[in-house]
Amino acid sequence: MKQLLKKIAAIGTSALIVGISAGAAAAANYPNPFLSGNVAVVYGASSDAIDSLQAFNINLDLTSSGKK
Repeated sequence: MKQLLKKIAAIGTSALIVGISAGAAAAANYPNPFLSGNVAVVYGASSDAIDSLQAFNINLDLTSSGKK
């Protein structure tokens, strides 16, 4: 049982490291995958003011990144 838990922990850790690496690679060229045309940020209709403010900030960041 102890060996099985060690193997599961090792596999889980490996998957986590692969996911983090893929996330870092995607973040390295941040605005490019999102700027292949018009930019739209979608948020829920029942969201509060903080959600809509952050959606506005993300939209502003993406549109200003495309003009650089």
